[in-house]
Amino acid sequence: MSRIFTKIFYVLLFVFASNMAARAQNITVSGTVKDKQSKEGLAGVSLTIKGQSGGTASTANGTFSFSTTAKLPFTLVASYVGYGTVEQQISGSTSGINLELETAVVLGGDVVVSASRTPERILESPVSI
Repeated sequence: MSRIFTKIFYVLLFVFASNMAARAQNITVSGTVKDKQSKEGLAGVSLTIKGQSGGTASTANGTFSFSTTAKLPFTLVASYVGYGTVEQQISGSTSGINLELETAVVLGGDVVVSASRTPERILESPVSI
């Protein structure tokens, strides 16, 4: 009878320890993203961990929060259209992170537009020699 209780005890201990180990691997990353000049929160900023998939986007007031299995230290990457990308090394606290993005100008490459008098179908047709 005591062997059954001993086995049940060890099974429950194993399940509890496995559950605690699984929870210990998840880290919650949270903070705010603001415009560097106006200090206003930015909505829709993409936040990811460098080298990993997944992440989140900031809310309407610039706050964000997501869970990750990445081990410390890691690099948090924030990117937003019209702003420069910011990378911040996270090695300590993963809550209360404050990121400030600066506006950036991105110039496109040269575009060449040319016209041709030769109809496209003639160029696509097979030519016999």
